[in-house]
Amino acid sequence: MPSLTRQQISTLQTIIGKNIPIRKKAKWLVHFAHATGIGSVRSNAVELSITDIETLKGYFVTQRIPLTFEDGDLSTRTTTAKVLSNEKIAQSSVTHCRYLVSTLSDTLHIEKSVLPAGRATDVTLEELLSLPLSRLIIVENLETFLNLRLYSNIQQFADERTLFVFRGMKGCYSTKSLLSLMEQFEGEKIGYFDFDPQGLIQCGHKGFDGVIVPEAGALTRLMMHGHMLSDNDKFTKQHHCTLSFNQERLKTHYEMMCKYKLALSQEYLSAIEAPLDMIALN
Repeated sequence: MPSLTRQQISTLQTIIGKNIPIRKKAKWLVHFAHATGIGSVRSNAVELSITDIETLKGYFVTQRIPLTFEDGDLSTRTTTAKVLSNEKIAQSSVTHCRYLVSTLSDTLHIEKSVLPAGRATDVTLEELLSLPLSRLIIVENLETFLNLRLYSNIQQFADERTLFVFRGMKGCYSTKSLLSLMEQFEGEKIGYFDFDPQGLIQCGHKGFDGVIVPEAGALTRLMMHGHMLSDNDKFTKQHHCTLSFNQERLKTHYEMMCKYKLALSQEYLSAIEAPLDMIALN
């Protein structure tokens, strides 16, 4: 990836902040466009469309460069959502066909380069499929994904042939790209979502072999002792989407969710080190 000076980063942050198509002549920007594929180069000038600017946001996320135009950061889901407008992914997202991945192993290589253990890395579909993997774990939320190395309750499901993949968000990694990966990857595909009605519904999406959810017994104990903080309003707003839920292997979890009106984020489950379980769906 091209190295950028502080002034160059500031220029790109300003472009992102204004979110207006721009044509700019600058040798460093031409080099940046050629190196990243972001923008179109014509007559020694770089043209950035709205779509290119959205892709540029995604590039900043993968490189952990602050999006300071909102005085925000990516340390929490709240600030991530504020900075990037909508942390949830949408079918209509227009982004490049790449994947944000992370591994806890230090043995995976792409073209003789070691994937850095515990760090997010941007890869193409071809690069991902070339890896000797047996399992993908799709993680819904960016904060959880970027801090996987801190969460032992998630790490237990990964070995040296497991790759974590960020599900995506608006302007950064699209649903269509993820669906393409799900269709072509021949190993095991596991989903890890918020434990709320919408998260549970996603577990039924075609292609998932399993799902990571709170361990049922531990969940019951935590609820009985009043040690679980749930967003009941969120549950109420989302509950309609699970009225036709019929995944038999998650019936116990669905009944508990409805009984206690549970809506638990990944960040919260990680913070309290809630015991997790992986349930096979096939």
